[in-house]
Order: sequence, then structure tokens, then C-alpha cells
Amino acid sequence: MEQARDELDKAAAELDFEGYLFTKGTNFLINSYALNQKFEEPNDFNPDRWLNGNESSVTNGLWQFGGGRRICVDYKIAQQELFIAFARLLYCVDYAAAGPVDSHRLRHHTMDEPFPVEITVRSEEHKQSIIDAAAQLGFLESAKAGF
Repeated sequence: MEQARDELDKAAAELDFEGYLFTKGTNFLINSYALNQKFEEPNDFNPDRWLNGNESSVTNGLWQFGGGRRICVDYKIAQQELFIAFARLLYCVDYAAAGPVDSHRLRHHTMDEPFPVEITVRSEEHKQSIIDAAAQLGFLESAKAGF
């Protein structure tokens, strides 16, 4: 299955595109970082840039699910799950900056650096809500074990 997925991102034949020659087997990917740099002041926090009438679509300006006819077939399920997950995080947890945020230093596209934020569960009731949901979904024990 993984091999079949890898083949989807490769040129099936030699391709001449706008004067650039891509040989058969060339790997392609969507450069989401470059696409998101198209905004005026792209490193500034400005949620209004996403308010364009397409707010209900998780694919609006995002490429994590791919695009076009090869978009992830389950992106609508993922959109619903993301909504529930974020709603729970916003309901149960308080967030505060734990230092200056520098997106160039932070390297948020990797997993090897911490995000400078302090996370605090709002109350014992909220904590129990998190535990109950984890138990109901069947991953409480793996979470306790550190995955």
C-alpha cells in the first residue's frame, strides 16, 4: 500500500512543463510553506485573511489534505474530527505564552523543538472530562504509558 502511495507523487512519464524537463519518476510535492507566503505580512497573526466566504471548508487555503482530484478522500471526516478536537482543547485548557514567539526560530514545521506555550487544565472537572473522553475512545492506557 505504501509503495502505491509513493507512486502517486512521481511523474509517470517524461514531462516538459514551461521549459522545465522532468524525467520519469521525478517526485512532486505541494510546497505549502511557499503557498502561505503569498499573503501580505505572512508571518503576522491575522485570522481575517482567511475570512473569504469559504470558512466552512477545511481545504480553504490549506494543502495538508492535498488538492484537486487527488485530495484525501476522507478530508470531510477529518474536518469534523478536527473541529471536535479543537473544541475540546479550547473548552478544557488555558494557553499562555511561555516566551517570545519567533516563527523563523521556532521551525514549527518540524517536531524537534518545543512551542513556547504554557498549557493548564482549567479545573478538575475539565481534567475528568479529558480522562473520560480518552477512556471512551480507548486510548487512555496508551496515553498514560507515554504512547
